[in-house]
Amino acid sequence: MHIINKKKIIIAMSGGVDSSAAAWILKEQGYDVIGMMLKIWDDLSKCCSLGDIADARFVANNLKIPFYLKQYQPLFEKEIVIPFVESYLKGETPLPCAHCNSKIKFPVIIEEGKKLGSDLLATGHYAKIKKLANGTYSLFKGDDPKKDQTYFLFQLKQNELKHLVFPVGDMNKSQVREIAKNIGVNMAQKKESQEVCFVQDDYKGFIEGRAPKGVLKPGNIITKKGEIIGKHTGIHRYTIGQRKGLGISWKHPLYVIKIDAINNNIIVGKNDDLFTPIVKASNLTWLNKKPLLDEIVTAKVRYSQIAEEAKIIEINDDIIKLKFKEPQRAVTKGQGLVLYRDDSELLGGGFIQ
Repeated sequence: MHIINKKKIIIAMSGGVDSSAAAWILKEQGYDVIGMMLKIWDDLSKCCSLGDIADARFVANNLKIPFYLKQYQPLFEKEIVIPFVESYLKGETPLPCAHCNSKIKFPVIIEEGKKLGSDLLATGHYAKIKKLANGTYSLFKGDDPKKDQTYFLFQLKQNELKHLVFPVGDMNKSQVREIAKNIGVNMAQKKESQEVCFVQDDYKGFIEGRAPKGVLKPGNIITKKGEIIGKHTGIHRYTIGQRKGLGISWKHPLYVIKIDAINNNIIVGKNDDLFTPIVKASNLTWLNKKPLLDEIVTAKVRYSQIAEEAKIIEINDDIIKLKFKEPQRAVTKGQGLVLYRDDSELLGGGFIQ
């Protein structure tokens, strides 16, 4: 049985600005801080590289806090990398960061923390957590609208939320960088990764190197009417909304409007064909209470967009359908459909179907 110290807290360290600043804030607030990093991939990737590990250790030493490096490569391969490749082979564009948060980062570090006597986990996410009057917990957007990361946290559940602390959620990036300078390390201007952390740069090559033999093959590029107007080199090389690199010439610009994995076709059409008012998602998670039929919410179909007004027109245990006030462009299977109440409280969401 582990003895839990309520002032002891684990900080998930990445070697980056946000988690380093979060560690400094926690120490200033009087917590007994312990740094921890999960080694989930090889040293050539953009995450948990030897350089990142060295940066995290340096910050921990500078703050005079212990630092632990935990190895979880096999679990990450099974839960994140293999499904990532399989998703592309099904014509989807996966969201590995959300899956990693819910299946690896939060549950694993919470359990590792308990072994060290801590019941709390802090991260450098730009989000805010609040305990509600009924004793449950809810997530809210961070104060910096450009950095809010709640989109990637929609799969979290109450048994994780009750353990979480987000020290930089009520700050903007410039304030966080100022804190990083105070730590005394040369990382305040360190660049942030905007892509999938375990793929260097070549997505196509990454998938091709891991796909089962014979699965990846060329096929047809066709119009909505079924006319064959070109050839593609594998559906994993294309995304919804793509215009460049199609290798076809037509009387007007053509965009990828659908990826038909069953028939191995890429369907193209006009820009207008990319817009739809209705979006459906499955594999649902609700952080607190499930939203209601006909409720007006705001929602995102991708991380980079501003949440837009929508009405819930169907909801059950398996499926939700939203009708957006304004049609959404390039809605992509595999991405998250994430809902908010009052454009602030994260309700949850699912994966676009």
